[in-house]
Amino acid sequence: MGIYPIKKRKKMDSEFLLIEYQRLQQLHFTEKKDEEQRVNFFIAVASGAIAGIILLFQSNKFATRYIILIAEVVLLLLITIGINTLGRVAMATVQSKEIMRLRNKIQEIFAKNDTGITDYINAQIENISASSNKSSNSFLQNTTTLRFLVITINTFLIGGFICVPFIYLGKNLYCDNLLTATLIISLTILLIWIMLTKYYEILKNKLRPWKSSFYKKSL
Repeated sequence: MGIYPIKKRKKMDSEFLLIEYQRLQQLHFTEKKDEEQRVNFFIAVASGAIAGIILLFQSNKFATRYIILIAEVVLLLLITIGINTLGRVAMATVQSKEIMRLRNKIQEIFAKNDTGITDYINAQIENISASSNKSSNSFLQNTTTLRFLVITINTFLIGGFICVPFIYLGKNLYCDNLLTATLIISLTILLIWIMLTKYYEILKNKLRPWKSSFYKKSL
């Protein structure tokens, strides 16, 4: 015997499973969003590393030993951040698969016992897909195109703000000592980081126009 009648217990179990499903749904989209951002950030780091390698190859001819040292340190930092980001992407992928497995298991339980909740879940998924297809820019939805854009823009930004000034102007104008060079490269990286953050925010909103309404209404 239990504390609650059998019918009431079944209703409570269904409500609990529905709440758990919604929680897993939210976790799934959160993990997916974080994974996409990490991948984009990893691509930005990779393009920055490419710019750093170009700087190292060219700096022997045009820059002082301080610039070469700073370029090596920056390149090592980029590689370290890239490896760490790649590890986080792999971990997020594993977590996403586990969340999907649990979510699908709950869907199977509802499909066998409660068609009303199953219809509600399917309607949620259809609304998300319809909203995304209706409002999104198909050009930006292409992952390959988006990543190519990220690589191209970051290469121009990092190449323009770091490589060109440091290679062609650094030796003769403003990099006579290590302190000045460190200050300049720090300010440059800060400026690039701000620009990239704004750029990613714009792309994120265009890629997921349904996000805010989904989190407010469905979850």
